[in-house]
Amino acid sequence: MLLSPKISIGSGDHDMTFPYVGTEAWIKSLNVPIESPWNPWFVDNQVAGYQMTYGKNGYSLTYATVKGAGHSVAFNKPEEFSALVYGWLDHYAYISDS
Repeated sequence: MLLSPKISIGSGDHDMTFPYVGTEAWIKSLNVPIESPWNPWFVDNQVAGYQMTYGKNGYSLTYATVKGAGHSVAFNKPEEFSALVYGWLDHYAYISDS
């Protein structure tokens, strides 16, 4: 069973297909309160981007930018992409049936 649903959205800050400002505007239109304001996140002690967390009724949405990445974040910045994915997965709580 999966507890505390979490959503992660990431954008390259150099993405010209879906610029991060459009994603920010869309998230703002959801009217979900901010839980944690913009903060840097790091890979190898270097700023890899910035993230903000929104939450309501036990749900949370984390929006992260990836510094220097274009539309294909996994291709442009594979180490940073992996850090985002594994960081998101690490926050899940699972209950085993056994």
